[in-house]
Amino acid sequence: MIVDLGLSSHQLTCSKRGFSYKYNGILDMNMNKYTEREYIRGGMSKDKAIDHASKNSVSDDSSKNYAFDDTPKSNSSKCISKHDRSMMNKIHIILNTYSFKKLKFIIETYGQEKKASKIARKIILWRKNNEKMITTTYELKEIILSTCKKNYKSNNKVLSRVFQSFRIYINDELKALKELLISAHKLLKHRSRLILISYHSLEYKCIQNYAENRKNWWKKINENPITPNEREIRLNSSSRSAKMTIFEKI
Repeated sequence: MIVDLGLSSHQLTCSKRGFSYKYNGILDMNMNKYTEREYIRGGMSKDKAIDHASKNSVSDDSSKNYAFDDTPKSNSSKCISKHDRSMMNKIHIILNTYSFKKLKFIIETYGQEKKASKIARKIILWRKNNEKMITTTYELKEIILSTCKKNYKSNNKVLSRVFQSFRIYINDELKALKELLISAHKLLKHRSRLILISYHSLEYKCIQNYAENRKNWWKKINENPITPNEREIRLNSSSRSAKMTIFEKI
């Protein structure tokens, strides 16, 4: 079984999906937003899109997942009605209602970004100074870049980490990865192999911890991860951060 944990090119390059800072569009980042048939048709009808947004919105009880209080403060968050909230994407609710502590936690934990505090403060400040909500990829990009020096390569890394942090949080990707690893063991036969390709340290650490805690389930074939050589990176720059790990079911 081969599992590639990376994003598809369609998700990154389609501005309607709102995954990338490189393309301007409505922020979304929801992995399960559309069906394959809807991708082929090139999007959804307005009514259907609203229905999907409503189904995938964050509930008012989402703060229970955290130890700290997330009650929106009047001077740091727009007053959003329950009706408006039900029409919003998860990322819109996060950016426009979450407290400084919660925003910092997401960016720091899932993006491993050192500027987490600065960026969280800038998001709160943007909400105070603007009548409209943060809804587009370029608006979020502008906020992030306002904390950076004018250094192109360095800035892109910061942007990638922050966008990654919200994507992982919204889709609960690490939980999904753990569920995948458990399901793979159930599906594979004795001595079958599981090949995992991860793209960031959180995924890789999750895989390593899982294997370490279940040594009676899996035999690790390669002690060190297999990484792309210079030629492969030249041919496919997206592979530069890839790490391949191989396990055999005991």
